[in-house]
Amino acid sequence: MIHDINHALCWMTKVTATAPILKQYDYRPRKLQVIVLFLLASTGVAISVYFASTHQGPFDAKGLRLTQVQSRILFGVAAGICSLSVPLLGSMVYVAFAYDRRIALTADYLILPRPTRMGLSRDEIQIPFDQVLLVSVHKFIGPTMLLRLDYLGGVVSVPSNMISRRAEFDQLCRDVEDAVARAATDQTI
Repeated sequence: MIHDINHALCWMTKVTATAPILKQYDYRPRKLQVIVLFLLASTGVAISVYFASTHQGPFDAKGLRLTQVQSRILFGVAAGICSLSVPLLGSMVYVAFAYDRRIALTADYLILPRPTRMGLSRDEIQIPFDQVLLVSVHKFIGPTMLLRLDYLGGVVSVPSNMISRRAEFDQLCRDVEDAVARAATDQTI
């Protein structure tokens, strides 16, 4: 069966569904979680910079002995790492509050945010269910699960922590699996 690859990954700013939306899920970071992480990273920067600039004498913590220079380097590296995470987490806070992103199902295709390196796109893609080759759910980090869709246009993953509740993520997985199975059955008839 030959498919048009350009049709498999058509993306636009906001997909206007030609078919009625059957189900829709909010797709955004959890607000409280990203705010807490942003505040922790910002506090980490402040504390690390303070200790890197003011620490006098050797540093001893449960068997870890560092000279004054080594401890300042350690705190400087910690400040640098925290400083890198602050803009990323700041953008995630912005996305959590400012973007209305969704995952929607129609009878024929799945609509979801366009995958990007940082996951901050407002653009949407639609993936026809008859072009999905494989649907799988994988364990990711901690309790987070990933819904992975391999389709003719590539691979896209949906992390469970971007859906407001775990039960909704589980329902999304079942709905996508059912729709893909239904599309495969329709193709063989």
